[in-house]
Amino acid sequence: RAVRPSDGVSTMTARMHPLVEFALAGILFAGCDQSEKAGQALSMHESAFDSPSDLEEYLASVVEYRRVKDKFFKENGESPLKGEDRVAFRRLKYYEASEEFIFRVTLQKFENPQSLKIGTTTGDVRNAIKYGYFDFAVGGKPQRLHIYKFIPEPESYLFLPFTDATNGKETYGAGRYLDFEESQDETYLLDFNLAYSPSCAYDENYSCPIPPKENRLDVAIEAGEKNFH
Repeated sequence: RAVRPSDGVSTMTARMHPLVEFALAGILFAGCDQSEKAGQALSMHESAFDSPSDLEEYLASVVEYRRVKDKFFKENGESPLKGEDRVAFRRLKYYEASEEFIFRVTLQKFENPQSLKIGTTTGDVRNAIKYGYFDFAVGGKPQRLHIYKFIPEPESYLFLPFTDATNGKETYGAGRYLDFEESQDETYLLDFNLAYSPSCAYDENYSCPIPPKENRLDVAIEAGEKNFH
């Protein structure tokens, strides 16, 4: 299983928002194994922040997250980059951080979560449960994404894999991921600025979960990480 890169990325600034800190220190390459090397929808897009200054501070923390992640990819021995790619690596490519794809959502939990097997890029399967879903709206069009828990995984870790209309064009063809630490009040910040490519986007030897069909969006999510190559 890919190592959680908490070591080597502990230089986060005090400006780092807790959600961004979790995305960085928790799991950058969630659910990926090394195979060979081992709410409620908003009727309109309401702001998820109390004030413009809160939004500005949060977006600054996203930019800092990206800087620290680039440093990890370049310098840390647990980087998912191949050796030759690390030599030439400068930075990952992203859409500009903005509020357009940030939503305040509520996790709608299933009363009786169903178990399922999620296929991977190498033909393996991962055992998981379908834990709940987020409802939100993009361009006034209602959207739904399901949330999963791997078995076994830390109880507080929630996994959201998805595809959208940018995949295979501007973003990685097999989809992107978001991670969450379970909230006590079921309220979450769904921020696609933090959407990231799985480890297999950089090295095909990783075995990464493929987003289930129910998490394949027709709309373009022009936020988060872009194609590596």
